[in-house]
Amino acid sequence: MLAGLSPIVRVGELQYSLVARSLDCGAQGVIFPRVESVETADAGRFLGEFPPVGIRGYGLTAVHVDYEKASFPQIIEHMTPTRWS
Repeated sequence: MLAGLSPIVRVGELQYSLVARSLDCGAQGVIFPRVESVETADAGRFLGEFPPVGIRGYGLTAVHVDYEKASFPQIIEHMTPTRWS
């Protein structure tokens, strides 16, 4: 985000490993292929959201918080989008 860009990744399939890897590598959004129903869109969201909304693990690195010192609750708050609230 330092350059004013938001990296978006299109995954090949709706699979947790692809979604999680993309987000852990710094993607700020994921595009899913062949989304033809609300249920499919919800399944994709479920893969990319932190609990309790989804199942994404907390595999965070320093790059996710711009190399700032932060507590785990601060990192979770920073990484959890408010758009779903």
